[in-house]
Amino acid sequence: MSRISIILFFFLLSNHSFSQKKKIYFDESGKKVSSLIFDQKLYSSIYYGVNYHTKDYDVSTLYLNYYIGKIDSIKKHQLFSLLSQRNQIDTTKTILIHYKDSLKSIASFPEKDTVIQLKNGRHKHLHSHITFLKQHENCVRRFKRKKDINVYHFYTSNDGHPEIYDNLKWHKDHLQMLKKLFSNRENLGYYWHLVIHPNGDYFVYNRNLNTAIYRDLMKQRRWKKHLSSFIKKYNALNPKTLIPNSVR
Repeated sequence: MSRISIILFFFLLSNHSFSQKKKIYFDESGKKVSSLIFDQKLYSSIYYGVNYHTKDYDVSTLYLNYYIGKIDSIKKHQLFSLLSQRNQIDTTKTILIHYKDSLKSIASFPEKDTVIQLKNGRHKHLHSHITFLKQHENCVRRFKRKKDINVYHFYTSNDGHPEIYDNLKWHKDHLQMLKKLFSNRENLGYYWHLVIHPNGDYFVYNRNLNTAIYRDLMKQRRWKKHLSSFIKKYNALNPKTLIPNSVR
């Protein structure tokens, strides 16, 4: 058998083995759904999907790109009081929060940026502490000139990282109120982003939020239009499901 024939044989064998894997689909709540429902949501502008492989399964999961809502007056008062008293946050300005569950210790960061391959067929980027700091510095610098917006970084648990490092500061989510109010099933451990305006209007976004929509929501332009559009799209794709908690 020639070298080319051998390579082709193993390529076909590999593809055949991969095709034998059972495909499983999950929606944004972690509920198992059909491929038809999955595809209908995936091709909507309010969703994105992530695929990975295990030994026996080909798994596809949906996540919301973003969602919009308004905090009711009682919850808004409780949240703003907590943020003001415990985190010294100015609630008279728009609050932009980058949220991550765990804040790693400095020692747990690799010396250099690297990429590792995971067993499920995916890969993960590991940033050095220097890159981690630069990302935060760039974020703060980006909004520094905007007088009506302040940027904050929040976490749920701290594994030993200083809360203040150079000119950067990280805030603890006391009582996990932010996480409870704006529950967000983000993937791969990335940051998720929360914007709260002084009147209680807010939006949460993960990855692929349309730039024009993002700019409008940041400036509270055409808010009712974007909210109505989101609710219409969500309800059309989820006729028997309640819209995400704080939106309704």
